[in-house]
Amino acid sequence: MNALRLDMKKIIGIFGLAILAVIPLFFNKGYFLTIIFQAYLFAALASSWNIIGGLGGQISFGHAVFFGVGAYTTAILFHDFRLSPWISMWIGAFISCLIGIVIAFPTFRLRGPFFSIATLIINELVLLLALYFEDLTGGSQGIIIPYQPSFSNLIFENTMAYVYITFGFLLITVAISFFILKSKLGYYLQAIREDQDAARILGISPFWTKMSGFLISVWLTSMGGSIYAMYIRFIEPKYIFSVTEIGVMFALMCMIGGMGTIAGPIIGALIIVPIDMLLRGTLGGTIPGLNIVVFSVILILFSLFFRQGIVGVVNEKVPLIDKVKPQILRKNEV
Repeated sequence: MNALRLDMKKIIGIFGLAILAVIPLFFNKGYFLTIIFQAYLFAALASSWNIIGGLGGQISFGHAVFFGVGAYTTAILFHDFRLSPWISMWIGAFISCLIGIVIAFPTFRLRGPFFSIATLIINELVLLLALYFEDLTGGSQGIIIPYQPSFSNLIFENTMAYVYITFGFLLITVAISFFILKSKLGYYLQAIREDQDAARILGISPFWTKMSGFLISVWLTSMGGSIYAMYIRFIEPKYIFSVTEIGVMFALMCMIGGMGTIAGPIIGALIIVPIDMLLRGTLGGTIPGLNIVVFSVILILFSLFFRQGIVGVVNEKVPLIDKVKPQILRKNEV
């Protein structure tokens, strides 16, 4: 029975991804494709964040740093040297990982809200540095990426191409997340999330386990930033490094969908992105910042009443997999 329910869970997941692959074909207008593109991109980014935030329990509000580093690295190398984004995104990911290591060494000594606050402060510091070094980042004026459509430049005339490239990126992040969830690293991260001291007693190294999950998350987040930069073709620090617009969104999507699950970040992104764009399009000019207020209320409500997210609630009502009982308690079967 357990195997049957587990197989059903996989079938539902594959069917859901197939639906996401087909949806863009029915919405070929630019506005709808833009919503779909951003939903898929943020679903991939939230899945990346979920590796360390959901599985590892390290609630980071500073992932906008790595998103921004990836975006700026790709934009600068293309703008100044015409280096293909397909190459520069790997360079940006490598730089992001180096920065991530520097950030991780002091912050991983902190736990709970202290870790989250530290990542928030670091994000704001990086934003200020990006605004200060105008010669490199363009400051508040930003960087405009020249419009030269070609596959090698990752610039396309049709938004549909961006949608399916982003969908491919989403598939990669889901595959990596699934592999980690079922691997020793995934079990170690979950053990640390539940009780770090107990995990250490069992021989798990909390620091290096978190570092491994963190760097994978950073790498994928940076690549997502590179894709976004070539799509939008204009980047500036106040948005690219924004905590409220980028960093907090990852955590919000995972919390709404279900932290520590494969489907949770995707479901959260598919809900949040359309609402965000609708609020910006209808009330953004008259009531600036309304989307932040709405998302803050949603976050509070889910924190109070739906802590396991949508996936957790659905799994309680219609369980797709039985809870595994510890073998040590099943004495009658020994």
